[in-house]
Amino acid sequence: MNTFFSTEALNSMTPDELEVLRDRGLPERQRMTDCVIAALNIPDGWSIAGEWQSEFGGLFPVQCRLTPDLNKPLTLSLCSPGDVSPMWVVVIQAHPAQRVRVLHAAAEFYPASLSVLLANVDWLLRDGRSAHAIADELGEGVVW
Repeated sequence: MNTFFSTEALNSMTPDELEVLRDRGLPERQRMTDCVIAALNIPDGWSIAGEWQSEFGGLFPVQCRLTPDLNKPLTLSLCSPGDVSPMWVVVIQAHPAQRVRVLHAAAEFYPASLSVLLANVDWLLRDGRSAHAIADELGEGVVW
């Protein structure tokens, strides 16, 4: 089945429905991930990679890794709702493999808000802030 995805379509799905689509296989997962990537404004010099199979552990129906240039030791992961989380979350991880902090959590996928968050992280990095300082400044206290 070829499913068309839009921001509205993704936001209308429950975590269980997103998991069902993931279980349909690679084509559905690619379409979901492509929709998410296309909706975001990525800062200049950043890279984004979508998880197609289980390259990043396979924990979420949609997971995208965003990384600034190689001189910036951090990764952001944008993860959809599913079995692990009922929300869309963005987490920041300092390298090498240090603790992970939540920067954003929301019940729906809001590309405009996420694009602003990415721009803020980019600005703080250019200002010389560490991943830990960025997490402290932008991180949200999340309860679910």
